[in-house]
Amino acid sequence: MSPAKTFEYRLVRRIHIAVHRPGPPSDDEWREYLADIGRRIELIDGVLVFAPHGELSRAQRSQASQFWKQQPKLPPLAVVTPSLLVVRTVGALRWFIPSQIRVFLTRDVDQAYDYVKLSGDQRQAVERCVRELAREQGLPDPLGR
Repeated sequence: MSPAKTFEYRLVRRIHIAVHRPGPPSDDEWREYLADIGRRIELIDGVLVFAPHGELSRAQRSQASQFWKQQPKLPPLAVVTPSLLVVRTVGALRWFIPSQIRVFLTRDVDQAYDYVKLSGDQRQAVERCVRELAREQGLPDPLGR
């Protein structure tokens, strides 16, 4: 039996959305996530990551840094979390990943949407998708609304 996935993701209205479960992703899962973004990079205008308790290993942070340095474009990447630990981790990532990554507390999700330049229609589609991905994983509403 394969281990449960630690996060799910989708591309919706040109926004790549990920919703994490508690705990770090496996290395295989992380590589597949980055590969998915890489395959679709020309279709992606922004990346939104909802990480209630998400964490990355040092190797995964390094892979992310190398991945983004190799991409032909750098869409804005917003991480939304209630966790100060995630805020600190993403802050550390900004030292290694080009400056498109920013972190927002859950209460500031509208600022995250502004950062990735979501239109009103995109916001509605993104929120539906975020809630659906959370429900599929048995998680509470990551939007906190």
